[in-house]
Amino acid sequence: MATATLVRAGSSVRLESLGLKIGQRYPSTEVFYRSGYWYDETGTVLGWGDLSPSDFRNIASVLKIGQLIFVAPPIGRPQVGTQIRMENLLGSSPFVIGANEFFFISTATETIRNPYVYRGIAFRLLTPEQARDTLRIMEDA
Repeated sequence: MATATLVRAGSSVRLESLGLKIGQRYPSTEVFYRSGYWYDETGTVLGWGDLSPSDFRNIASVLKIGQLIFVAPPIGRPQVGTQIRMENLLGSSPFVIGANEFFFISTATETIRNPYVYRGIAFRLLTPEQARDTLRIMEDA
């Protein structure tokens, strides 16, 4: 799998280009991740809502190299446009979507089969430490 190159100049990701709407809801049979928060590669909150497997695939097909979307529970009291510390985001066991690639960050990588396949999507398992190297994530100074 390719290594994503992180560009720290601020997010160029827009919800409209990803086909997402803040607060979107799906029936239980279509939900991959219920009420998740969406963060970009800088830790900025983009929005929240349900995501389906087709949302994950669509996002991966639209992102450019270096763009990442983290799907995780709310961290603190997130507001759209605010930025959270990458350390906190990596510790929340997020799913990460890159340009045509998927990752799951967990400290329990030894107990989960790699790749982790869920609802037809194969996620490469990474520890938070591996994620920093593989995704070239830098902690805020």
